[in-house]
Amino acid sequence: MVKISIVYDSNFKGQTAALAEGARTVEGAEVHVLHVDDVDDNWSTLHTSDALIFGSPTYIGSVSGKLKLFAEKLAGEGEGRPLTLPELSG
Repeated sequence: MVKISIVYDSNFKGQTAALAEGARTVEGAEVHVLHVDDVDDNWSTLHTSDALIFGSPTYIGSVSGKLKLFAEKLAGEGEGRPLTLPELSG
């Protein structure tokens, strides 16, 4: 089984919901969708995830400030695991 956590920062969940729906089609996948404001209450879920996916609207060519702060906090909690935050916009 693979555990996937999707952390997003948006008032609209359209793309995030579509991403979660797609992830749930993977056989045996356990998918958790968390707003960035709720991560402090869900660190155990994040730490036991096999994959973390981030979703954010583009603000001035980058992710939201809340998601940047979360990424900095997560990097400090990384337990030696690599962290990559690709930025895609279109």
